[in-house]
Amino acid sequence: MGRKRLTRFGAEGPDLKPLGQEIEDEAELIERFVRSYRRKFASAIEQLNRLPEPAAELRTELQCLRLCVEAVDMVLVNQDRLVGALRKLSADQRSLRAA
Repeated sequence: MGRKRLTRFGAEGPDLKPLGQEIEDEAELIERFVRSYRRKFASAIEQLNRLPEPAAELRTELQCLRLCVEAVDMVLVNQDRLVGALRKLSADQRSLRAA
């Protein structure tokens, strides 16, 4: 009959993907999201960097906006790192199945 595939639920099923494939699919989705939004936020950060010195009353608001944009960009960087970890787990799962 052959070896059973390892799935998230620990059992083989005809419609269940192997855990490594599920991890790889999730990594692909996160990676597309990260690429798309990092481009958008890079543009926003660049525009904020080019703004002339604002009037005193706007300075605080613009600083808050910039901090928010940069914070979201840092979250995206961490998501990108998560993709790397997920891909490593996926590769480890494939190696375990092959052994």
